[in-house]
Amino acid sequence: MTDSDRSVTIPILLGFVFIATMLWNSEWLVLSGEGAYVEGLEREPTISVEYTIDASQEVISVSLKNATPLLDYWHNREVISDSNSDSSEGSGESSSGDSDETKSSNLDATRIFVFLMLVLTGLMLREAVRKQSWVWGRVTIVGWSLLGIMLMISVPMSAVSDFGLNEEASSSAGGFDSAGDSEVSNDQFAHFESESDIKISGFSAPRFEYRSSGFDLGLLDEKDRKSVIDEKPMPGEEGYEALIGFEGELRGVPGKVAVWWLVLGMLIVYATNESRTSERDGKELARAGA
Repeated sequence: MTDSDRSVTIPILLGFVFIATMLWNSEWLVLSGEGAYVEGLEREPTISVEYTIDASQEVISVSLKNATPLLDYWHNREVISDSNSDSSEGSGESSSGDSDETKSSNLDATRIFVFLMLVLTGLMLREAVRKQSWVWGRVTIVGWSLLGIMLMISVPMSAVSDFGLNEEASSSAGGFDSAGDSEVSNDQFAHFESESDIKISGFSAPRFEYRSSGFDLGLLDEKDRKSVIDEKPMPGEEGYEALIGFEGELRGVPGKVAVWWLVLGMLIVYATNESRTSERDGKELARAGA
């Protein structure tokens, strides 16, 4: 490597270190959304949640609208013991046996993969400028693209899974109520049904939709629960008053990490062009010498 090449390589690598540091320490993602109880409670109580995620922590904020009916519901319902809930075959499978370590593993693992991809991209960029190779430059662009997919897609998917904001969650409200420590598990429902949907528009964070319905056994007298478990009540029948329906939507917005990722891409494109120019000049000099 000549002195001229080194004068270009060192600033590029220093620039990468600076940008990578800013990317890692910036805000990665903001997940915000609302979930409303559309069946069973008066005035459709609404839970608003916001999750701010970076490389080391998640900050959660929760607010309630029309909170009185919801607080009354949480306070007045009876918590069903395991022996009672075992018989609620219509309530669906429960994942409440997961440990706290399991719940937090997805997002933590994604953070590790993001860090490794960032380091790997830096090593590939180093090879591109050190060897003045356009091929290594293309490989670096691929690594940068994979890094973006992790930040824009994998991070929100992992966060939604960890926070219980999906169909597989143990909470009857898809995790919206778990942020307020008032989670009602779906194994305490009879005839519980839920569905979730993920929508991705362009290269932006996904949008998640969740819907559920079921008959909360905690709202019924113990003597009335078996009949509801055995047969789904129809409107006007005994037990139908225990029907609880919930709908929620969660939207992801990339944080400042998206800006630093784009700046990193500009640096990589510049380095790639420099490597391609140097590679072409070297071949021309070799042909001229021959």
